[in-house]
Amino acid sequence: MTITMELLAAGCTLTGGGISSGHTRFDRLQFTGFERCRFDSARGGLDGGGLSP
Repeated sequence: MTITMELLAAGCTLTGGGISSGHTRFDRLQFTGFERCRFDSARGGLDGGGLSP
């Protein structure tokens, strides 16, 4: 399974893939692409209550 999230305000696209330990079909998601994002702390951040519109 692959999930793609386009974060227009941050100017990036995150891609998540399902990870399995072999015991179950799906254990967790791992996202990549954060290094391309430009979050504006004045508009909110991941550690400040989430992204603000």
